[in-house]
Amino acid sequence: MSVSVFSLGAHHFALETALVGELVVVESLRRVPLAPPAILGIFSLRGSPVALVDLAALLELPGREATPPDARNALVLKTDRVLGAISIDRMEAVLPLRRGQFTPRGPDETNEMVGGMLTVEIKQALTATMLDSSAFLSRFAKLKYV
Repeated sequence: MSVSVFSLGAHHFALETALVGELVVVESLRRVPLAPPAILGIFSLRGSPVALVDLAALLELPGREATPPDARNALVLKTDRVLGAISIDRMEAVLPLRRGQFTPRGPDETNEMVGGMLTVEIKQALTATMLDSSAFLSRFAKLKYV
């Protein structure tokens, strides 16, 4: 298994690469009336509308300021179809999970989306929160029904 490591503010996260379709730059975003707060809007990906989700809001990260209104990086999430995209600050790396040291989620961790911690050596040691794929996709899918 490989993971995509990316940053959001001072936080680093890792997600199974099997869920990531591509990295795109969103230059134009349309707000969606009455959408849940975590949905920043929709953008066109080769003619298809894709919802852009604020990852900080999805993960319920405290103190995260809104993404600036100019171009933003996004990871397009796919399984058998495009699910949507998450707004990120920067892509760090795509690498095999075995290249890092993974520590499973501890008993004190209350966020079900945290699968554990991954420490990798990219240019320097970096520790990322490994997102639990099934819990992440479940919460992402629930945005459709809020």
